[in-house]
Amino acid sequence: MVDSIITTEGIGKPFPAKLYAYNLFANILGSVVFSEKFDIEQPELKKFKYITTDFQTDLGSSMFVYEFIPIARYFMANPLAKYEQYFNEMMNYTRNIYQKHSKTYDSENLRDFCDILIAAKHEAIADDKQSAQYFTDDNLLATLSDLFIAGVETSQSTFMWIMLFMAYYPDYQDKLHNEISHEIGDRVPVIEDKSLLNYTLAFVSEILRYKNPAPMGVLHKALVDSKLGEHPVPEGTSLLVHQSWIMMDPKHWSNPDKFQPERFLDEHGQYLQTKFAAYMPFSCGRRICPGETLAINDLFLILVNFLQLTKEYRIELHSEHVLRGIAKPFNKYIIIYEPNAIVTPRRMLWANIMPIRPLILLAIHITPN
Repeated sequence: MVDSIITTEGIGKPFPAKLYAYNLFANILGSVVFSEKFDIEQPELKKFKYITTDFQTDLGSSMFVYEFIPIARYFMANPLAKYEQYFNEMMNYTRNIYQKHSKTYDSENLRDFCDILIAAKHEAIADDKQSAQYFTDDNLLATLSDLFIAGVETSQSTFMWIMLFMAYYPDYQDKLHNEISHEIGDRVPVIEDKSLLNYTLAFVSEILRYKNPAPMGVLHKALVDSKLGEHPVPEGTSLLVHQSWIMMDPKHWSNPDKFQPERFLDEHGQYLQTKFAAYMPFSCGRRICPGETLAINDLFLILVNFLQLTKEYRIELHSEHVLRGIAKPFNKYIIIYEPNAIVTPRRMLWANIMPIRPLILLAIHITPN
């Protein structure tokens, strides 16, 4: 990703970091889920991006209103109509991929997660399992779409927070660089390196706690009449777990408002293998996010590789463009400068950025250590 940014955008120029991060994770998830590769300019990728990211910006704070007040959707016709159009197109795109997989399926050569689902379907039918009734084409298609769309959005959002916090806390950035350099050097990182890179894993875990990409998880529904404590929960009730509130609750966390990766390390600097009961970045219970392991492994490997590629540089905030506090990781711009280059004057930088929609902007630049 670093080489692509420098080659495509040039040195010393602002660029949409989120677009590159989205493309990176879209290709990772696309390869894992249904063996697809995407290009930044590919129409399908742009529509996937609108469904998962841009639509939320267009809809704004009213995002969940229509889920609880159905009549409200009639007052949100424009963004919802565009979303529905793109969503249907993307479902057709995914359906075509699924149908091609079904025709070329080989039980001796499982290519991706799509093939694994097809294999599970065949097994359930062959063994006359009760679960076979749920392995419909529509259910499998929805599972593939959910895994890809949800996985890409949350992963790229988390990675943007990772970059921001490395810049905001340079001491942590140094610790990450030092650990990676000492433990694995320049070799290609593998999943097994999580046992060596304890601080790196703790840093990712604290990011997921402190800036959870899905603070209220996803909607669930009560299948039967239930009770939560003394509160009745009628069948069909939509439910949300406010997991971000739980992970910031002082009843369960010491100094929850402080970003502190060390809370996930023991006295010997080893990553804690036993999870905190209140740690639930991927929700909780039987309906926990099925992509938890994949997401953590991807974030870990990409972060390590990114830091290896930028070992000669320091990622820093361009303070002239940082607002009070830590801005949301949307529409951010990273500026990579050549060693010893003169920083672009403030008025020139704003001239480059102003055509973008007037959201919170953050500039990051990479300088030599």
